Amino acid sequence: MERLPTEGLSPQGLLRATIEKLRELAPRLRGAYLDVGSGNGELIDQVMRAFPVQISACDYRDDLMTVSGVTVDVVDLNTDALPYADASFDAITCTEVIEHLEDFRAALREISR
Repeated sequence: MERLPTEGLSPQGLLRATIEKLRELAPRLRGAYLDVGSGNGELIDQVMRAFPVQISACDYRDDLMTVSGVTVDVVDLNTDALPYADASFDAITCTEVIEHLEDFRAALREISR
């Protein structure tokens, strides 16, 4: 798995870098997409504009989402499993989340299933 550059990335820079990485994967990016830690939906909004995907979102709370029509599944990755079947998504993003988790390795295993 490639890593995004970490130096000098503002939240907007991280958003741009994530969209660029998704564009590299565009031939495979069809169908189901999940944003873990969706927050206000800024990344989801960009993904919806760029790709023909079915959007799913999860976060530890659902009152931050500002993108119309997007429902957020409430999940605490410190204690809960994601409420999706294995191999449900063609692409998953998870930005500005991992560093807040108690056991990031367990969360990454859960996200990757």
